[in-house]
Amino acid sequence: MSIAPAIRIVAVACACVLALIGLVVYEGRARAEGAEIILRMEAVDPRALLSGHYVIVGLQEALAPGGVCPPGVLDSAPPELAPERWIALSANGDHHSAVASAATRAEAARPGAVLVRGQLTCMPPRPSGGDDPGFPGAVRLDIGVERFHIDQTQAQRIERILRAQTPGAEARVSAIVSVGSDGRARLKGLLIDGARLELSWM
Repeated sequence: MSIAPAIRIVAVACACVLALIGLVVYEGRARAEGAEIILRMEAVDPRALLSGHYVIVGLQEALAPGGVCPPGVLDSAPPELAPERWIALSANGDHHSAVASAATRAEAARPGAVLVRGQLTCMPPRPSGGDDPGFPGAVRLDIGVERFHIDQTQAQRIERILRAQTPGAEARVSAIVSVGSDGRARLKGLLIDGARLELSWM
């Protein structure tokens, strides 16, 4: 191999490494500068919680007794079939809950709310009757935060906690999310029984 092609290969490799470092630095800065919120996680399908060395982040919250679906939410159809919308998240105790969804940022805006881009679906309450125990209803967020990579031992521990968690009870596992001014959500870590477990990029 002549010297010139070798130099070009090394130059391209160095450029790729620098681009990757730049991306990590940019994402880290955006994550640090965004508004931090806590979102409840529930075990939607316990069989899907653990796959390899990561936990699937299922952002779902049961409706309060007598509660109804927030205005502007989609039905229970798969979110990937619907366009991305703006979702308003308001403080609800120590975490945030979805209170509305709309096609534009202005329509979704609420006093004190954090606005994030994504899809919001709702399964309305179903009253009990006969052999049907009923269903309290639940709201699910899809904001591009899907997986938390972690070692297998920790992932299995989180899986057990999520499986044991009762829908509607105090959340033992929550997602720590950063929302940028552009409405993009970035996962910062998990809150497990009050202890923070954060992502480490560097």
